[in-house]
Amino acid sequence: MEDTALLRPVALLACLTLGAWPALAQPSPGIGPSAGTSAGPVGASTPAAPAALPGSATLAARGQASIPLGVTIVVKSVVRGEDAVTVNLVASFDSRVTNSVMLADAPSFLLFGEEQRLSLRQPTGNRDLRIRNGQSMEGSLVFPGQLPPEVREMTLVFNEGRAPDNTSAPGVTVRIALPQSP
Repeated sequence: MEDTALLRPVALLACLTLGAWPALAQPSPGIGPSAGTSAGPVGASTPAAPAALPGSATLAARGQASIPLGVTIVVKSVVRGEDAVTVNLVASFDSRVTNSVMLADAPSFLLFGEEQRLSLRQPTGNRDLRIRNGQSMEGSLVFPGQLPPEVREMTLVFNEGRAPDNTSAPGVTVRIALPQSP
């Protein structure tokens, strides 16, 4: 298992044991921190995005969204594979309202084209993508299925139908612009 296939804490106020989120079966990496992982200082080196597999293309896609509750999602890249789309991102949560939120308590998916969806493959060990207050995590989300090469924009939806001010599982949407495939 590659370390880059894990969602790793980047900055914490204190060392936390977060529970295992092992990587999903190859060829699609999963997202989640490893058990007993503690954070280094802010700005500590973080893993690079997983290398593209044969038949896949890594796109320098960008997208960002934040909500007043304190959740910020930054999309760093997208891997358009033969059997799955992988979104490499950083998720941060800083709030004075609640201690943690779930990013996948309700349906979470990629939306593109004429209402086409690719559902999130839930990581083992943290199916709801819980993130604690004061924490930033970096990793890869896997969405089984194909993304047609002509798609130039998609939307990453967390907790469909939930309001952004929901203090346990807020709704967050991130518009992602895709460059042309190489």
